[in-house]
Amino acid sequence: MAIILRSTKGEPLTITEMDSNISQLDNRLKALETLTQSENTLTVENQHDTLVFKNGLGCEVGRAILPKWMPRVRGDWQPGEVYAFGDWVRYQEKLYFCKAAHVAPFTPVECVDVFDVKNWELLLG
Repeated sequence: MAIILRSTKGEPLTITEMDSNISQLDNRLKALETLTQSENTLTVENQHDTLVFKNGLGCEVGRAILPKWMPRVRGDWQPGEVYAFGDWVRYQEKLYFCKAAHVAPFTPVECVDVFDVKNWELLLG
């Protein structure tokens, strides 16, 4: 139903017409409020190495490319070395991933095995 304008009708509006206009305006405002709320809802989708942001209507509103993680291959494990999360080392013919930053234990006694497996995850071996 259309809103009735006095200028279009050419004479004063009746009470029923004014009530109808207010009802129409109220319904249209409610529809706009619902639309605005759904547009303000933001969803995030992970598409491989990209985050895609979409509004409540499903329209894409932005993208963010995720950084690529590259392992640091450190060679043979050495006592006294500082290791960071993500470092890869070789120890006793096995490949390990550092799961906690730490300083590798060092002992002055020769031939003592001080490799602490709690800081490492076995990858291959």
